[in-house]
Amino acid sequence: MKPASDLSHEAEDHRPNPPWPIPEFAKFLRCSERHVWRMIEGGKIRAIRIGRRVYIPHDEAVRVASHGV
Repeated sequence: MKPASDLSHEAEDHRPNPPWPIPEFAKFLRCSERHVWRMIEGGKIRAIRIGRRVYIPHDEAVRVASHGV
């Protein structure tokens, strides 16, 4: 049986990654926020809305970073 400290560490590894706010995602891509909005509106990047805020899901950010738009 694993010690309790090992079990708590495993639980941390399975947390979902938080979505990216538009300004942070734009900085990461080194482009303007407006360009990110155009890609969202054009259907090239998937986005989610939580209340009035719009985010880029983490898996979508990874896809764009590794494969491009």
